[in-house]
Amino acid sequence: MIEMIPWTAEYPLELDRALRVRLGPLELRVSRRARELRVSSLSDPNQLARAPEVDHVSPEDEPGGASPKLNTWRFGFTEEPSRLRLAPALADRPVIIRPEEPLTLLPGEEVRAYVSSPVWLRLLVGEARRLLLELPSHRPSDTWFGPLDHQGQLCYALATHLSLTWADRLWKPHRAITPVVIVNSAQEPFTVARLRVPVGQLSIYGTPDRRLWTERITLTRRDDAEGEARVTVDGEPPREAEGGELLSPPRAPGGRSFTLRAFEGALFGRSIA
Repeated sequence: MIEMIPWTAEYPLELDRALRVRLGPLELRVSRRARELRVSSLSDPNQLARAPEVDHVSPEDEPGGASPKLNTWRFGFTEEPSRLRLAPALADRPVIIRPEEPLTLLPGEEVRAYVSSPVWLRLLVGEARRLLLELPSHRPSDTWFGPLDHQGQLCYALATHLSLTWADRLWKPHRAITPVVIVNSAQEPFTVARLRVPVGQLSIYGTPDRRLWTERITLTRRDDAEGEARVTVDGEPPREAEGGELLSPPRAPGGRSFTLRAFEGALFGRSIA
């Protein structure tokens, strides 16, 4: 029986059946054998809108058949686990959002925007919920953010909407939505061409309609720091996901207020990159 992924459920791993999981472009199978678990995965970029599903299939029915894109992992155990839990996680690097159209803020202006980023799928086994494997539902391309020295950082790049109003069309099943408040406290206008989202400091919350959200973050730009912003992370789900259930804590928990390089763009002709 096919069902939407209930993130708080555990799934039995049967010897004669494979657990099949689909999350956006990612499809994987988890097969249980004597003292072994085998995971096979395939990514199909044409399935960005596919609903997250989980069911049991024949263990011989591998995703993609003999596709060269098929990846397989084997894990050995003294006694193989008989149950599996799925958990979403945010990316393992910061995500750089490149709006399809840059956004300019005049001095003193503040906007609330919405961005989304692909989640990683964690496979947890046993009563201790040990991490078996972690796979991206859709792996973004690599990009460098900041100066070309030790002050810069390898990140993921996403060309996407920077929408100032929430609409259902912005939601994709394999992505987590982050509300971002951008505040221009400087004395000059500035244009956002690239925006860094520190996903490592964010949690994931689930809502009854199976959507994934993070906390709201506020990025405040000041006069004395070109490209830098004061970041504030709310300690609760955003208003759009009020009452949401915590599914995954931050990868890199720390303070909820910090400073980092958050913007790259143009200050009406002068680079702030």
